[in-house]
Amino acid sequence: MDSRYNHARDSYYFYVSRGQKEDYLKNKITYYKKALSFFDTIQDKKLTDYRNGAKTCYSLATVYYNDCRYEDAVKYYQLGIIYLDTFEKVFDVSVEDEDYRIKLELFTNLSDAYLFLNKQDPADDAFNNFIKVLKLIKNKSVEEKNALDKNDEYKSIWQYYKKRTTYDFHLDSIKFKKNQEGLFDTHDMNFLTNGLNSIVFGSREKPDQEIPKENPFASSKPYAPGFFNSSESLWGNRSLQSDTKEEDTPVMGMDI
Repeated sequence: MDSRYNHARDSYYFYVSRGQKEDYLKNKITYYKKALSFFDTIQDKKLTDYRNGAKTCYSLATVYYNDCRYEDAVKYYQLGIIYLDTFEKVFDVSVEDEDYRIKLELFTNLSDAYLFLNKQDPADDAFNNFIKVLKLIKNKSVEEKNALDKNDEYKSIWQYYKKRTTYDFHLDSIKFKKNQEGLFDTHDMNFLTNGLNSIVFGSREKPDQEIPKENPFASSKPYAPGFFNSSESLWGNRSLQSDTKEEDTPVMGMDI
């Protein structure tokens, strides 16, 4: 095997590690984007590579979210979903429940990013896709079962995942609460008028499902400062924004 193949994989994991250890948002962005550029050059990608690539996309997207760069966050949350969809199609293996949970966190934060862009329809689509993926988990945790037992049209399970991915002060912020109220209002209306059969696995703003050879999202402009910290979500990434922003203050957790 060409040694450059192993070099690409080793370089990918090296820059992921650098990104995890870095405290400053701009440097984290640099390291995660560098990692993904090497990820694109790995010729013999394995299942674990796609899974970890999705997690790196989550980490980078959440850095952008915490920096209030929501367009960039959307792009990388979507790319993470593409990577997970790809290994489901490429490898003849059963998808694990934890992979579905990774996708649930991606859809959760994708919806939030759309809401902060005032794009209600794709935010609703992400919520609906969250429900579809949730139904694929075979062995639900006690917490997931308890949330689903409330039979409140998936609001409790959605809020459970929000707490996994988002810090309390962001959850308590006025803007975030307003966004969630709008999301639930639309969901309630759709549920009443169309029922669950209306939920389509797909998005009105879904990305190209072909894996790009090069990262297509390298050039983007910053919008506003934000903040960062770690958490206890699947790979330690939480959303931490509040109504009053302080530069390099924790907002949403970000690391694998």
